[in-house]
Amino acid sequence: MKGAIRNRKLNITLGGLTAIIAATLLYLGASLPLTRAHIVPPEELHPVVEAYRRLTFLLNLNPVLWEKVKGDFDTLVRYSRPLDANASSRAEKELDAALSGLGLAMVNDAEPPAEPARAREEARRRVFELATRTLARLIVIQLEQASKVARDRRVASQHLSEARQLLAAFEKTLYYSDPEGFRRLGQSWLAMSGALGSGGILRVGAIQEDPSTFSREAENVTAYLIENYADTFRAPPGRVLAPLPQSSPTFRPNARLPQLLPPRANINKQNPRPRQILNMAA
Repeated sequence: MKGAIRNRKLNITLGGLTAIIAATLLYLGASLPLTRAHIVPPEELHPVVEAYRRLTFLLNLNPVLWEKVKGDFDTLVRYSRPLDANASSRAEKELDAALSGLGLAMVNDAEPPAEPARAREEARRRVFELATRTLARLIVIQLEQASKVARDRRVASQHLSEARQLLAAFEKTLYYSDPEGFRRLGQSWLAMSGALGSGGILRVGAIQEDPSTFSREAENVTAYLIENYADTFRAPPGRVLAPLPQSSPTFRPNARLPQLLPPRANINKQNPRPRQILNMAA
């Protein structure tokens, strides 16, 4: 009799302990931030960089999804309009001229245009070159504005950060096709960051701004961008479209570039799903 009572009390105690543990786990699960199930989280990119990378990926497809390409190009134009209204207006006109060569209206994604191969090739190269020149110009503008206010650490840092994020559109290509140039750019960027100085901690260990050093290093980066991606930039024939720095003295024309998916691509959830053809018959 006593053993039965003891076992009953033990079961009640274990049941209560289980309920407490379950409630604790539920509380922790509700309070902790959501995490991603994928082992590699998606890369966070500037909206302009995201649009440029996706545009480049789409232009390398056959057929080209011109509707989506135009949408991504519009993102570049909208961003550049407050910085350089004349350049953004020219870019829009050049885009219309490039697409008008196809002689077809924009269509939806399910019905890609059946344009002639030569017209498609010419249009996709012109659109890519135009987008690359536009993006390079945006980086140059941000660096020029940072140089003008180099004595104002807060404002200059904002322009420098913006330029740094935009340069991410070219980074992977530069890393493989011009590693020496990529290293020089990195050194200039470190020098610019240091030249902005530091406020220290409670004004202890503060470092004064160095506008002359900042301007000199900014000019080095600007010169590289203008040399390789100015109005004379042309996509090399017979290659996948990529922002290759062909005018750089350390450019490697035979470099193999990595194959990249467009931003926000999820190979674990393909949309639209790939078609499965049974018995190899459509």
